[in-house]
Amino acid sequence: MSLGNRILDAANLSRASDVHIDPDKDKFEIRLRVAGDIELFNSLPIAQHGSLLGRLKVLANLDIVEKRAPQDGSMVHRFQGTGVFVDIRVASIPTKPGEKMTMRLLGFRAESLALEKLGTSTEHMQMFRKSIAQPHGMILVTGPTSSGKSTTFYAALREINRGLTRTTITIEDPVGYDLAGINQVQVDEGKASFAKALRSVLRHDPDIVMVGEIRDRKTAEIAVTAAMNGRLALTALRTNTAASRVTRLLNMGLEPYLLSAILRLSIAQRLVRELCPKCARPYSVTEEQALILGDRSLKGTTAYVPVGCKYCANRGIRGRIGLFEFLPLNDRFRPIIRKGMVEDELLAKMADCSIASLGDDGLAKALAGTVPLSEVIRVTTIV
Repeated sequence: MSLGNRILDAANLSRASDVHIDPDKDKFEIRLRVAGDIELFNSLPIAQHGSLLGRLKVLANLDIVEKRAPQDGSMVHRFQGTGVFVDIRVASIPTKPGEKMTMRLLGFRAESLALEKLGTSTEHMQMFRKSIAQPHGMILVTGPTSSGKSTTFYAALREINRGLTRTTITIEDPVGYDLAGINQVQVDEGKASFAKALRSVLRHDPDIVMVGEIRDRKTAEIAVTAAMNGRLALTALRTNTAASRVTRLLNMGLEPYLLSAILRLSIAQRLVRELCPKCARPYSVTEEQALILGDRSLKGTTAYVPVGCKYCANRGIRGRIGLFEFLPLNDRFRPIIRKGMVEDELLAKMADCSIASLGDDGLAKALAGTVPLSEVIRVTTIV
């Protein structure tokens, strides 16, 4: 078995999301990102570095001669033991000691993407399905880098595309999964903007448009126009909460009355580590944790901590799962958006309507033994 195959097999067995190949003067290190944390897998002589990268470049359709400029590519790898195919995104970049390569394992083929696997509650799942079934309007997904936004989008698009009765076009940078029956456009920001690509896409009569990220006012305005003209638009923006996403669009200069008319759903999400069900150990929530979460009554309740066993390679963690905040922008919220002063009022209205926040969703999963409480505190108390 080649070195490249051994590295990818090890990454798959470890449930790694990324493989980093980092050169140094006399060696290079192979590191894996597992459940969000970097782990050293192996350190090898620098003499093997060139041949390894050369083989991986060939598989990813990269230029093996070019070593002075960044490159991006992709490949599909079949694991020998299981026969499972995995999509892998490959990127190389020149550094002082030599080329660094990063491979992102997308985890499974696009055919396996499903809304049921996102980790949402039954109520959230019903809300999401109702929203993506709408003929027009805008659905917002928000969260920082590596919060699972793309996976949410792809699962939604596969759900929408099951009947093949609507035309879907995506605008992405870069394209992650290859989705059958969906037109995917990769945007090179050095040559064309999201706004320019979106304007062109709308000439191709799409029923659904997915914009990987709204980065400026012009892109936002065109996406809103698409939603106003009888299309369903799915878009992403990097903000902290579902409510702040609406505020961000208003701050870009979009008219409040337009947003109140076309917004259907705003989703905030984070990825947290998922406990291994074989070895998670119960404990009593401390007073300090209860105070951080803002609820003294949580003291003494049962949560769970990772321990480690043979099923999880002694990590206590088996992967990552999403925490979600779903804000349905229906008639209860439209008057607030129409006024143009939204975030505090939206948050107050969410509380009045008993809409679960990211923290609420995380706490429910922590008390159910799905995620560590420390993870919930880490990703929600900074919001």
